[in-house]
Amino acid sequence: MYVAQVNMQRKGGVCARYPSSCVVRNLLAGAGLLKPFRQLRVLDLTYGKGLFWKTIPHALIYAFDIRRLDWVRRPKCFMKAPAWAWRHYVNIITDCLRGKPDLVAVDPPWATKGTSTRRYYGLDRAFGSIEHILDATVEAARHFNSYLLVHLKDRYEPRGFDIVTETYFLPITRYLNLHRENPYTWFAILRPRGD
Repeated sequence: MYVAQVNMQRKGGVCARYPSSCVVRNLLAGAGLLKPFRQLRVLDLTYGKGLFWKTIPHALIYAFDIRRLDWVRRPKCFMKAPAWAWRHYVNIITDCLRGKPDLVAVDPPWATKGTSTRRYYGLDRAFGSIEHILDATVEAARHFNSYLLVHLKDRYEPRGFDIVTETYFLPITRYLNLHRENPYTWFAILRPRGD
């Protein structure tokens, strides 16, 4: 499925201000993860401002990030740490979420701007390159046997996971780059295989 940000914003309301949250809500509904009268327990390993969760009021969120931003949606628990640090907080995560997460989410900083300076100081190893962040998220989803929400520039299929639902999203910022081979970003819900 393909969706443009302007079409999502035409729906009005919260979708006008937070179109990516409406995309995530539609994906979660399509995967059968939004259930009435049941909280969705989320481990978000690259939290940012929490934009994805604005339209999902019953999400119980444990957030990891290397910095704290001005949140749009406040998580239940927050750890100022890189994505891979979740391994050290398994019991704290399950206590905060009152059980294992239903969903592990990742939206790593996949823009290439500024990465050369970051690599020069070795911060990719300390805080996590895109590959480190994705590996940590996939490992967490496997550990908890949870669904995986991914937002990336390109399609990503980790071994041992099946895509449940996906969409290609055209943000307004990419309208200027329609001449590029792929101006879309990719959102998906994946499920670990029961091999």
